[in-house]
Amino acid sequence: FAQVLQGSKRYPNLADLKFENFHGFMKGFIDLVFVHEERWFIVDWKSNYLGPDICDYNQDRISREIQKHNYNLQYIIYTLALHRYLSVKLADYSYQRHFGGVYYLFVRNVGEDSGVHHDLPDCTLIENLDQAIMRGAAG
Repeated sequence: FAQVLQGSKRYPNLADLKFENFHGFMKGFIDLVFVHEERWFIVDWKSNYLGPDICDYNQDRISREIQKHNYNLQYIIYTLALHRYLSVKLADYSYQRHFGGVYYLFVRNVGEDSGVHHDLPDCTLIENLDQAIMRGAAG
């Protein structure tokens, strides 16, 4: 699992993680899963205070906050969980067709151009993580 994540060029902050130090990392749960036009989405609300102004919640600042707290690892794990669930529940499930991505909403300042982070983790990454878990379960 760790090796698959560390091989991802898209999430550079995950490359040097020491996974033995992650006791208690996943304290929460997925806040919301919704379906829109046959695509499934994950929503997680964040209450982080980034500053008093709307500009404090711009895309660059939110991206830094996502990396600083390893929220991208969190939502990759959430994505994997939903992917595994949908592959059992939907007979014709396809990640590309059915998964719309994750939204992290920084609720202190959600606006048209602020406070929202959206990502659609790469299908290959999610499938490789899924296979790693299956290998681990078999071994």
